[in-house]
Amino acid sequence: MLQNNKILLVEDSDTDRYLFSKYLNQLGYECDCFENGQELIENIGNYPSSLVLMDIELPVMNGIETAIHVRKHFHDQERKFILIGLTSHNDPEKLDEIAASGFDYCLHKPLKRLELEQKLKLYISTSMNTPNPSPNSGGNGKPSPRSYSLEMFEADDPEFLESIVGMFVASTPVAIETLKQAFANREWEALRMSAHKLKPHFNYFMVTDGAKALQEVEELARHSQGEDIIPDLLFLIEEKGKLVVQQMKEDFNQD
Repeated sequence: MLQNNKILLVEDSDTDRYLFSKYLNQLGYECDCFENGQELIENIGNYPSSLVLMDIELPVMNGIETAIHVRKHFHDQERKFILIGLTSHNDPEKLDEIAASGFDYCLHKPLKRLELEQKLKLYISTSMNTPNPSPNSGGNGKPSPRSYSLEMFEADDPEFLESIVGMFVASTPVAIETLKQAFANREWEALRMSAHKLKPHFNYFMVTDGAKALQEVEELARHSQGEDIIPDLLFLIEEKGKLVVQQMKEDFNQD
């Protein structure tokens, strides 16, 4: 087991990077963040044996390429790196590719704090007293039905919840416009990547129908198909996104 309590987090999504780093801090770990595999490679030589928590879909240098490079150039008898992947992929062939590239384990998005805590304890030995915040059932305390839930976050930190909601409110309309533009230009890989990145955010807030539509868009875009289906899916995603954003603004008094 590793003795180093510092986690190296590689994640290009601002929202996911904030969420995972917050989880790690709540669990008593230190965290240094990088936005892509190339940034990690340029800095990893400055670290002793560490655990790396890394997204698979990254710009510049993706998680698979990065894992192969780390295993080849930085992992030896004196220094060891535990590599844990983060992905929303569930395709068996993709998961096999991830495992073959050198990852020790792969966690699936959306990721609950408890699941992360349990996995890290298998790899990191620390004498620190890890904080154990009381889980929160989520919700917003309002009796009216909502199209989203905070249950996934298991947090009792109002400031944290307000911050993560604020990021969703700010980033979701932009992400949906990116989806629409990619489809309008028939930029299939950009459409696939945009859907792949937005999907976990809908899942975190348990916006199930929106997440399912994004999954379908991702799969259709992967095969450059669905020109007759995707417009309806994008409409559903946009309408659901607008509804959730509006409800969040009401619930958290955000402009």
